[in-house]
Amino acid sequence: MISIHLPRLAIVITTRCNLKCKHCSVGIASQKETYHIDINDFKKHLESLFSVVDYVDSLEFAGGEPYLHTALSSMIQEYMQYKDKFKQWLIVTNGTILPDDELINAMREAKEKGVLHLSDYNIHPEKTRNFIKLLDEINFKYKVKKYYGEDQYQGGWVDPGPMESRKRSKEELHDVFSNCGLVKNGGCWRLYKGKIHLCTRSMRCIDAGYDFSCDYVDLLDNTIDSKIKSEKMNSIINAQYIMACDYCNGDLGTNDISKRFHAAEQAQ
Repeated sequence: MISIHLPRLAIVITTRCNLKCKHCSVGIASQKETYHIDINDFKKHLESLFSVVDYVDSLEFAGGEPYLHTALSSMIQEYMQYKDKFKQWLIVTNGTILPDDELINAMREAKEKGVLHLSDYNIHPEKTRNFIKLLDEINFKYKVKKYYGEDQYQGGWVDPGPMESRKRSKEELHDVFSNCGLVKNGGCWRLYKGKIHLCTRSMRCIDAGYDFSCDYVDLLDNTIDSKIKSEKMNSIINAQYIMACDYCNGDLGTNDISKRFHAAEQAQ
């Protein structure tokens, strides 16, 4: 039996967001309809995930903005049912929505493995300060990534570009894939609508109408057993490229500052 160990995987719980950032990797500003998982489907996702994946270093909540989901406290509790299957659970947030008392209690109870990454865009600085103050009060581990001014984290964001084919050759696709910063870090795996994708761009291909079944594993497909799903996961891990590479600018992880943009510029 193949053992699948992922460095990072996030369950997308919502694509709702209170910001409309240009160059958003999830395409929030341009999305036609939002995805917002309910708690029962979330439980199914978790159960199916750990029938295929043995261990995850960082098990994340992804958005959109996760703090817009009213069931987040219950979802944290569900994560902790699988605490032997991951090293830490993580929330990535823009830090502008303060959690209510129920969510604060859930974070406090699960903080032994909890971490929060706050992307500070300086859009609502007072809300961000209040959020950080709350984290300090409950002694919750966190990291602030500064995304404003001239010294932005990693030099700012990278634009993945339009959702259209670049008509690359297999050799070009391999170059894009092998030079991708996400791939070099073991992938930025996303569980979205029951399907595990290597990266957000692959996930977005589904919503754009490009169904590259070789790029993902459908965890909710009951016609395929867990062993076959694990084998397909392993084939993606060891792939030379994925089809989504043809629908991406391919600059993720670049050190070329000219290809980076100031983060969170708001769309009109």
